[in-house]
Amino acid sequence: MINKLKIELGIFKDETKAELLGMIKSMIHRYGIDSLILGCTEFPIMFTEEKYLEIPFLNTTKIHIEKIINECLNNP
Repeated sequence: MINKLKIELGIFKDETKAELLGMIKSMIHRYGIDSLILGCTEFPIMFTEEKYLEIPFLNTTKIHIEKIINECLNNP
């Protein structure tokens, strides 16, 4: 299962995305997760929507950048 995953050098195969979504679906059912942190730089490139499988996928880079910009604009 995990052996066929490939995330490197900008290569994002549909099979890899499907496999990861399968693992996440399993975590939703097994552990009741209600969101997923995209804590790897490649994941936000692969998962571009804000929601998959009915849960939010949190792009931490985007969240941090938006907060920094907001702080800079509101606190000159």
